[in-house]
Amino acid sequence: MRRFVPALVSAVLAAAALAAAAAAVTPGDAKTLLRVASRLSGLDVRRAVPVVSEPAKSFSARRLKLLDRLYPPSAQSYDDELYAALGLSTRTGTLRKALTTTQKQRVLYDPVARKAYVQAGKDERDAILHELVHALQDQHFDLRRVELLKGRRDASLAAAAAVEGHSTLVAGVLGAGHGGRSAVYRDAEGSATVLIALDWDTPRDAAQWEEAVQAYVNEAFDADRPGFPATTPCAAILCWQIGAHAIVFRRDGGRTALALGPSLAQAASLAVEIVPSG
Repeated sequence: MRRFVPALVSAVLAAAALAAAAAAVTPGDAKTLLRVASRLSGLDVRRAVPVVSEPAKSFSARRLKLLDRLYPPSAQSYDDELYAALGLSTRTGTLRKALTTTQKQRVLYDPVARKAYVQAGKDERDAILHELVHALQDQHFDLRRVELLKGRRDASLAAAAAVEGHSTLVAGVLGAGHGGRSAVYRDAEGSATVLIALDWDTPRDAAQWEEAVQAYVNEAFDADRPGFPATTPCAAILCWQIGAHAIVFRRDGGRTALALGPSLAQAASLAVEIVPSG
């Protein structure tokens, strides 16, 4: 079983194996991958997403520029001095070196340019799928807003976890061969409920996913205190109502459904529809 970090649950918002090929990604390939990203994520394509191939040197410079835009050098310098003062690093400059040497991705999506970039000579369709999910997120939710959170560390980290977690779920779980789907349902008033349905290799895998969901919700929202989980209308389902947000999980054998939205009743109804027996 693949093991997933809790960020996948917080991502909440997200099953065909991708065929590898030796040739570079063509415009036709990019369109096909965008359709796959749309089908797996439940997010409609609102405009085409250019996929630009760049030489390694140009791509590395772009990757570093994007890093500095999200994590400004001034903030890096402050953190670097702080870590040195606390004895967490031996000298200043360590953080910058670590950041630059760990930048290994060969595909990225830039929400300002609204383009995906791939390092020339690298045929990484799974990674391109991951970035095209980011492009669809951007088309629906405007990822440039994440950059406005600079200086608000907790909010920035939470937003990054949600964005990255959803894309990882779509490309790394649904797109990597697990059966299932994710979709977004809207009621007459426009309120959205996100549903993630997964088919696991064995019932044990599904049970471990259920345990991971419970552990994350309990830890993130202190939902293990008296009064949680909610009990109505959630017979044979795990339900949480946390402020204006409802979380519902249902499992039967190797199939699971995770629904998140403003209405507990709507989320429970969708979970029961996908996993009818308990």
